[in-house]
Amino acid sequence: SYVKWLEMAGGRVMLVPYDAAIEDVDAIFNQTNGVLFIGGGSAVPDAARRFYANTVAAHARGDIYPIWGTCDGFEWLMQIAAEDDAILANGFDSENISLPLNLTAAAPHSALLADAASIPIQGSIWRTDSAGAAPTTLLSALGTLPLTLNNHVNGVTPQDFARSKPLSSSFEVLATNRDRKGREFVS
Repeated sequence: SYVKWLEMAGGRVMLVPYDAAIEDVDAIFNQTNGVLFIGGGSAVPDAARRFYANTVAAHARGDIYPIWGTCDGFEWLMQIAAEDDAILANGFDSENISLPLNLTAAAPHSALLADAASIPIQGSIWRTDSAGAAPTTLLSALGTLPLTLNNHVNGVTPQDFARSKPLSSSFEVLATNRDRKGREFVS
């Protein structure tokens, strides 16, 4: 499904084996312009660590090579950037639940979400939020309607994120959520 999703957006896909050798990762990195770390449930592979290291080096040269992490892939990004696989806390009650994002002040000005503030929402398919207002932009819909699926028991708390110098110097929190028990995690 990940391959089809990327192809539907116009991307050409090159699969990377979980246990790809470093020289293979380097060759693939040089032939592509981004990588998707998919969901699942596994330890961070050396290949993902190498993609991240190559991305940081490319960024230092002024070359942008995006990494998108979905589910387990997002967890990998947090672990790799934190330089600490134990950055993940467990015990979140966030399986099979859709939530609106609790957007931070940085979200509307971020490279990832800034355009979402100007994408209009039209039509009757959009429900109203808890105050009875219909969202007017994609960003407002993300912040008011339960559009993001969460299906995890592991996560990074905002406090652990802030305490990790390598992680907090690499990324900025754009959104958080709370699980069914009210425990907050970085989205």
